[in-house]
Amino acid sequence: MAFTVTYKPNGGTGSVPVDSTNYNKNATVTVLSPGGLSLSGDTFAYWNTEADGSGTVYGPGATFAITSNVTLYAEWYTTKGLTDHGLGVGITKHYAFSYDATLAASGVEPARTNAVIAACESDFTLMSGWFGNIELSPKITTPFPIRVANSVGGAATGGLYPNISTTLGARSGDVAFLRYLIVSEIVEVLMYVQAQGWYAPNSSNEQSCGEALSRFLAQQFLVLTGLGVSEPGFAISSLWLNSSLPPSNANSSQLGSSMTTLASQIDDVVGTFAVVQASTVPFASTYIIQIDNEQMLVTAVDTGVNTLTVTRGYNGTSTATHAAGATVYFNYGSRADYINLTLEYDHQPDAASGCGLLFLYYLQVQLGFTSIAQIIAAAPGVANASQCLRGVYQNLTGGIDDPFPFFRQLLDAVFPPDQVANIPGPNPDNPWPIGSVASINLSSDVLWTGQTVTGTITLEEPSPEDTTVTLSILDGAGVPAPPSVLSNAPPSAVVIAGATLGTFQITAAATATTESFWNILAAGPDGVTKSADLTVLPGQIFVFAPAGPDGPLLPGQTATGTILVRTPAPASGEPIKLSTNHPHAVSISPPAGGVISPGATSATFAVTANSLPLGTFLVNGITISASFAGGSATSATFSVVRKIFQPPPPPPPPGGGPGPKPQESSPRHSVRAVKLLLRRPRLMAGK
Repeated sequence: MAFTVTYKPNGGTGSVPVDSTNYNKNATVTVLSPGGLSLSGDTFAYWNTEADGSGTVYGPGATFAITSNVTLYAEWYTTKGLTDHGLGVGITKHYAFSYDATLAASGVEPARTNAVIAACESDFTLMSGWFGNIELSPKITTPFPIRVANSVGGAATGGLYPNISTTLGARSGDVAFLRYLIVSEIVEVLMYVQAQGWYAPNSSNEQSCGEALSRFLAQQFLVLTGLGVSEPGFAISSLWLNSSLPPSNANSSQLGSSMTTLASQIDDVVGTFAVVQASTVPFASTYIIQIDNEQMLVTAVDTGVNTLTVTRGYNGTSTATHAAGATVYFNYGSRADYINLTLEYDHQPDAASGCGLLFLYYLQVQLGFTSIAQIIAAAPGVANASQCLRGVYQNLTGGIDDPFPFFRQLLDAVFPPDQVANIPGPNPDNPWPIGSVASINLSSDVLWTGQTVTGTITLEEPSPEDTTVTLSILDGAGVPAPPSVLSNAPPSAVVIAGATLGTFQITAAATATTESFWNILAAGPDGVTKSADLTVLPGQIFVFAPAGPDGPLLPGQTATGTILVRTPAPASGEPIKLSTNHPHAVSISPPAGGVISPGATSATFAVTANSLPLGTFLVNGITISASFAGGSATSATFSVVRKIFQPPPPPPPPGGGPGPKPQESSPRHSVRAVKLLLRRPRLMAGK
């Protein structure tokens, strides 16, 4: 059975194109141009399968598979009812607007486009400011045509420079949506005008990095104008995150579009084979393809004879035989690096542009480069367009390091590669900030054996996903706490999505017999580490030795010691007895009333160094003992040293000659020397 295609002028006049072909079912139809059709005051837009514009849109040259008789109706762009601001109907300083006449039937036009016209020049001023206040002309012909189509699918810019135009797929959508679409397209035109690396060196398209920038800027536009936070249905960051899933997973975005087909069957070992059309990937020395379930790394391309040289069974896939005509797909790889590699002819929503968009938010939110103009101006130039985003990072930070490994590390920590990733929150393209720990605090910095302390992690800002904070508990030598000291020492704490606080608990083992001191380190995914100190104490009471302001106490100096008890003192207070093993060297002033205050678990006492007997130079090994009804404890040792005075030298004799050499004091050590020798008690014993 044969099918036909019929063209209708739908209000137009002139010669109507005729397709006299009788098509078999599923045959390919190429849509004809409007020929001599015209409509006074209007411009041909496209063909539609319905006269009222509610059907499928086909432009001249489009193709489709025919399965029944098809009638295509001409649709027309009009300016009827649009505002005239003195430059012509629908014309502003930079733009010339028109809309599909069928949209007027629903009442949405021309009011919607008129509202866009009222805001478009202020929107352009904002965009131009991001790019250093550049203008479209003379590189672009103005006024720039903006055509509001009765179609879906976003927006597209086409034509031959300098005569290009933008078409908005606006069958539905409000004024804010149209302004969003215009911004997303015009900033790409400004990238072309700027010519600093966001746009392809051959001026063909915005490439993967420019596609990312256009989506980033369109979202920034919504926020800055108060129109919203993001446009539903236009998020692409998850396309890179979910490229880590194997293509067999329905949520995977790893597999790209068809590149070509096999010219003939290949077995499971051949390394060079023919394809119908071999092509290179600009800027990439190698790239991944997939045929059926086998991935291959393309290492060489011969476009003259249409062959590919590959490494078979790439990424752990199995080699196999593939039939002639099998489709050869581009494979984006598992969360591959599109910061150090720009895909020149890739300007679609996919894993590459998704990676770029994530990186732009990383620069703005995680690294704090909040100036949009600064980010745009950091483009490294057309000569470095192949690594545009890396160049932006290096120009912003002044560093020469590779930003991708740490960027991916942060995202992998929050979005595990083996799980489906969805960025929560109002902006599904922006997962930042991730894992910046602001502080770690403990409910008590003293932990008695058998007791538990609660720690709190605070993030700098709420994280859009659960954030795992790594915990390390180390002694002064960097040795982790053993279970014999801390029976519960968690390796991490989790701050749930949307929160800034997370908690954990540490329990001291009942078997700990000596005091120990620990440093608790909390590291977020970004590597920023904060710390807190914890002291683990055995028994019921502990005494911290007094310390002088500069090591050993000098006669007459007073220092403070601390007593800690496990259980809060009763209402009457807890009587404490203090003593020392060297009463001739120090005097003790106990806590007020000789008790630990009611409800308290600590008290301080004062120790004053006595004057040492003549001939006594140093007293080592002094301790303070404390006892109460629940037990007793003895402090660590400290020392008292006799202060040595060195008399001033006598005045010089008459005549100005040198005076006699001053006599040295006895013992023959300065105070500084004494303190040094105290570190070697074997060299000088106390008397």
